[in-house]
Amino acid sequence: MAGLEKVPSSGCLSFREALLLKLELKKIREQQDMLFCFMNFLTQEGAVHVLQFCLTMVAEGLMPGW
Repeated sequence: MAGLEKVPSSGCLSFREALLLKLELKKIREQQDMLFCFMNFLTQEGAVHVLQFCLTMVAEGLMPGW
């Protein structure tokens, strides 16, 4: 998985490490440092709008348990 390895200074998990841990989105949302890393990843992928949509749905109570 070239290009997806851990950047030493970021403190974020690599894509491979995150897959191995099988992190749930609810856990990511609840931990600010994980959410920050995930948002950075989605920004790099051009998909941060998907997370913004989900967070809006949670805030409106339309995605209970997420």
